[in-house]
Amino acid sequence: MAGYIEAARGGPQPITTPDYRNTQDILAAADMLISPVSTIPLEAALNGIPNVCLVDDIHESNWFFEINTSFEHLREYFATPEFLVAKSVAQMVARVGEAVALLGDAASSRRIKKASRYFVDVFNASYLTRLKHFVEDLFVPEIPHRGKDVLISNANDPAGRAVPG
Repeated sequence: MAGYIEAARGGPQPITTPDYRNTQDILAAADMLISPVSTIPLEAALNGIPNVCLVDDIHESNWFFEINTSFEHLREYFATPEFLVAKSVAQMVARVGEAVALLGDAASSRRIKKASRYFVDVFNASYLTRLKHFVEDLFVPEIPHRGKDVLISNANDPAGRAVPG
């Protein structure tokens, strides 16, 4: 994390997009997470993993802090009691102690998961199926497809094919 913070001091950095499967594998093996501001703390929370999000005060006068604290969803995230936010390295030590105290506590894990649902919905249908329904609703709203097979037709598949709804 120190390298990340040092790089952030130097100005805007390229956005990285690691492979999602690797992230999920790592989170599945983690008991706790300490991270700078990113989506990873929320992903950990979705899995009920106690985590500490570092919004280091060294950034208060530069782009990193200003950008990340300007997003409404991050302000709400920072204000949610189940998400431990440290605004300095010194505060991080105390917050890590709080996170360690939550380890193995099933009730805390449930509260963390429940709080994360405010930011991310859970769906039973795949993203592809939900996207197809969304597009159909935009362009052909009279198709009753919820809970049924959906007939999809396009230039690549003129006959159409059934997609579970």
